[in-house]
Amino acid sequence: MSIIGTVSWPNKSLVLRKLLRRDSSVAGPITLDRRRIYILPTRSGFVFALMLLAMLLGAVNYQNSLAFVLTFLLTGLALVSMFHTFRNLHGLTLRAGHPTPVFAGEPARFNIHIENSIGRHRFTLNLKLKKQSPVTLDVSPFDGQWLVLTLPSHKRGLLNPGRITVSTRFPLGLFYAWSYIHLSMPCLIYPQPAVQRGLPPELLDRQ
Repeated sequence: MSIIGTVSWPNKSLVLRKLLRRDSSVAGPITLDRRRIYILPTRSGFVFALMLLAMLLGAVNYQNSLAFVLTFLLTGLALVSMFHTFRNLHGLTLRAGHPTPVFAGEPARFNIHIENSIGRHRFTLNLKLKKQSPVTLDVSPFDGQWLVLTLPSHKRGLLNPGRITVSTRFPLGLFYAWSYIHLSMPCLIYPQPAVQRGLPPELLDRQ
């Protein structure tokens, strides 16, 4: 007699809510920790890795001690660069400002405050909305800055900026670190005012 155990699968909607909970819009400040930051080699980083591999093969083939030293030195430099790229984003706090209402067709302006509560400089930070051009800035230790991200508005209603990308390639450009945040700061879009027209000619003649 065989006993087949039954497996109870979790609710699909519950799983989706747990997976998307990190990406839901929040009104409060967001601090970039290690769970929010992603990092990958850039195109230059991949080329640098291929160069290191070629140098390692040459050092093994010719049994050259200086080639080994140079290869390991450059490898250590790349690993240190990856660590500093990650640290350039880690610990930053972002807060949402209060957008000013605009008319449909005008660019919506979203104010974001970046706070650096750690005693080290943050260089070449890039922030952008969707496919818009990024805004680049540096932040001093124990300091904060306001920046403005714009998004075109096409129709009236509430316009939410959606996903904001915070990224950096500092210091050597070998690695690309980024994080996605969703700040709840909807901008009110008013209807576009009608074009003001003058009186018809026949009414002007009667005056």
